[in-house]
Amino acid sequence: MSDPGKYPVKADYVPYGDGKGKYPAHMDEYYDLPRSLDNGGVHINSSITNHAAYLIGEKIGKEKLGQIFYRALTVYLTPTSDFSAARRAIVQSAADIYGEASAEAKAAAEGFDSVGIYE
Repeated sequence: MSDPGKYPVKADYVPYGDGKGKYPAHMDEYYDLPRSLDNGGVHINSSITNHAAYLIGEKIGKEKLGQIFYRALTVYLTPTSDFSAARRAIVQSAADIYGEASAEAKAAAEGFDSVGIYE
């Protein structure tokens, strides 16, 4: 997602975010929702990782991005993985496929850095 901030969120979510009422693109804009709203924010906050994916894809292309994310989803991620675990899984998947010092692994790490998701 190139610009999550251009999309409005539901009115009842606004008090739990930064007050702008837009989808988050960075962890600084994270919605700390109660479990009764969006299961704690699992969908609304996914725009942060979606934005990281967009940034990574801009550097390495959609084909490589798809290969990396598919590997992360099928090899490393579980239903209880959090954002930091997703970062580790995606960077590791890039390293598995293209090498630890590869441009792809570097792009994956930089994409997550850009949205405030660290190890």
